[in-house]
Amino acid sequence: KEGDQIDAVKISESERLLRQSPYIVDDKIYLDSIMGDHDSVDAVVIVKDVFDYTGAAGGNPAVPNGNINATDINFLGLGQALSASVSYTPQYASRYGYSGTYSVPQIANTYIAGQAHYNALNFNKNYGVNLSRPFFSTTARWAGGFDLELNHVAYNVTFPDSNSYSGLHDYSTSDFWLGYAFPLNATSLYRFKKSQLILSGRYYNVNYFNQNAFPAELNHL
Repeated sequence: KEGDQIDAVKISESERLLRQSPYIVDDKIYLDSIMGDHDSVDAVVIVKDVFDYTGAAGGNPAVPNGNINATDINFLGLGQALSASVSYTPQYASRYGYSGTYSVPQIANTYIAGQAHYNALNFNKNYGVNLSRPFFSTTARWAGGFDLELNHVAYNVTFPDSNSYSGLHDYSTSDFWLGYAFPLNATSLYRFKKSQLILSGRYYNVNYFNQNAFPAELNHL
């Protein structure tokens, strides 16, 4: 940006970070001189992207069952990903299953990635959201994230006397972590290839609630 000095190492690191994007397979950053301006250059970024859309379908007519899924890794050209799937399993009381995921690889140039997802199959349902910022470079000092999940789960327990008990219960999980990197050698020449000592901590909690009896007429487990 305006006022910055050219740093070849930073340019190389920027190219590496661009290649980590799921929709970019290769990139190159060129410096173009500006006519009549001897202390400024234009940075030209050239990227080679991949085809955005993927999908698949499958099934077994003899059972029968089937599934179909589709993904767009560059949704609306925003660099974000959207995927969805539908399955059909007539053996289950709830024949159709659904899942969907929306991912944002980077939020506002912060290197923070976010994701929200939903899954439903038979009596099992899962909702979740997470944010994370990894140690994306050796220049990154702070990293961390959280993951929040809500689950609605069917279960079937068989005791030694062959009696079984089925039911439904809900539980949530909370997962938080935070880390800090201490550089062990901070010379300018090797600032992108240096050793680090990382100190991190994590908090994980599972909370069970709303235990309910499984409807006998729907007990196919």
